[in-house]
Amino acid sequence: MIKFFLKLHLIYFLLISFSFSEIINKIDITGNKRLSKDTILILAGIKLNDDLNDDDLNTILKSLYKTNFFETINLELNNETLSIDLIENPIIENIEFVGVKNKRLISLIADEIYSRNRVSFSQIKAREDINIIKNILKQNGYYFSKVDISQNFNEELNSTNLFKY
Repeated sequence: MIKFFLKLHLIYFLLISFSFSEIINKIDITGNKRLSKDTILILAGIKLNDDLNDDDLNTILKSLYKTNFFETINLELNNETLSIDLIENPIIENIEFVGVKNKRLISLIADEIYSRNRVSFSQIKAREDINIIKNILKQNGYYFSKVDISQNFNEELNSTNLFKY
């Protein structure tokens, strides 16, 4: 009976997972151009004196990527300091459809695509837009259309103009 309890306690202690966490006394945010530090903290759902562990950092990372405002995000927790290094996606200033003359078709395409004026640009959404445009063109009788996206990037404003051919 004693051996049974010893084995049970041994297994119990081996299966216990330890959670290491730190209380955040300082938050450093670098790489932001358009969004303020306060906005990023609200989007991440963190504040000073939070007790964060690895699971919390993963949740913060997921919530920031879900906003589609950032291209890359790096989180680091050292000595009670949370460092957030990020690169923002540019803002779409204008979308111009080149080569399509039918205004009804342009309106239909503009209503269906993900990219919009004054929204963050994402390469993934741009590829999805290409497929949507090709499907709309095929449904309207343009079977051999080639669709491509080019952009003019403005480094100073962190914005882009899209041209969809």
